[in-house]
Amino acid sequence: MNNAAKQPIPGAPTEGKVHDRVADVIPLLTPMSPAARLIRTGSTRLAPDTTINSFLPEVRKVWNRTIDIHGSLGGYESTMTHHILPFFDGTALQDWDTGLMIKFIEHLDNKVAMTAKLTPYPDGRKLSKTYKERILAILSGICQLATTHQLLTINPLKDYGKLLKRYSENASPQGNRTHQRARPIAKHHALTIEERDRVLLAARSFLSVRHYAYYQFLAGTGVRPSEAAALRWERLDLEGQTTSGVPVAYIRSTIKRGGTHIGKTKSSRHRIVELAPAVVQVLTTLKALRPDDPKAFVFTRPNGRPFSQAFRNQVWAVVFGLAGMTRWLPVYCLRHTYASILINGGTSITYVSQQLGHYDDEVTRTTYLHWLPVKSSENLSRLGLKA
Repeated sequence: MNNAAKQPIPGAPTEGKVHDRVADVIPLLTPMSPAARLIRTGSTRLAPDTTINSFLPEVRKVWNRTIDIHGSLGGYESTMTHHILPFFDGTALQDWDTGLMIKFIEHLDNKVAMTAKLTPYPDGRKLSKTYKERILAILSGICQLATTHQLLTINPLKDYGKLLKRYSENASPQGNRTHQRARPIAKHHALTIEERDRVLLAARSFLSVRHYAYYQFLAGTGVRPSEAAALRWERLDLEGQTTSGVPVAYIRSTIKRGGTHIGKTKSSRHRIVELAPAVVQVLTTLKALRPDDPKAFVFTRPNGRPFSQAFRNQVWAVVFGLAGMTRWLPVYCLRHTYASILINGGTSITYVSQQLGHYDDEVTRTTYLHWLPVKSSENLSRLGLKA
């Protein structure tokens, strides 16, 4: 027999000796670490003095189960690394209370926003209110999970929106106004009127009424694609009963990533969007074909679920190709097309801003400055100079 076969396997228990795995492992761990306590006591509960660093494995388990619905894992990890851990590092979860969360909100007020390359913006802008809400929402989820593990008695960030509104300097009259990032949109990012009509004609010719109505609604209102997907019949007034005869849509929510999570709009504010007669006509036709359910989504797939982002983009790609377009633009271009046509036609910037749901007129002016009408000769003639 081969003698090599008789050699003991490294780490295997030798005959006549019983290894105590707990005794072997504990010396390798920090005596007060949660891992050592779990091995020593056999308890499935974390230590009362558990810190955020030790609690992260439990948090990541939850993220891995829900990440397709609520966002991207990279975004969660980035928020944790750059905003949450630097402030709460070393503090026990049991010490997290409302007072500490208020200090964290004040800390966020003083932070400078960073670009994708992790460099400060040249204008020194601070974190926007929307981004701070995202940070607090992630932290609130961690607090809620901590209550499940009995590390906290209550979630101190359960009403993080009220805390942010009350204690953030951006919410006070004396504080700096929330900055909404706006960048100029190049002209080639919007369709011309002729191109828009070609695309809508292809949609009407080859798609069902529910699909055609969706793209007609986007082109006639400038609403974001995800906001239109979250629209319900109860938020449509096609007869203008609440606005003295002007048909409107009440935009209050949006479809988040994953297609199943309904959340706030980008500006976190409700708005009223006026509807063009052509849009009202198509929606009236669609309503006659659908069951009378006010809480049902307006634009749905055959199974009754709202249009997901992937589904919207797939159908749009087919329509765009059938229209014979020689260049590619995503479905979001219908929003830019709507704004550019109105602005170039001399429509008030204030009206367009209200329709689009921008924070203020300046955001609209900055975004669509390329389409602002320029009438140099007409303006200079007002000087009244004579030769």
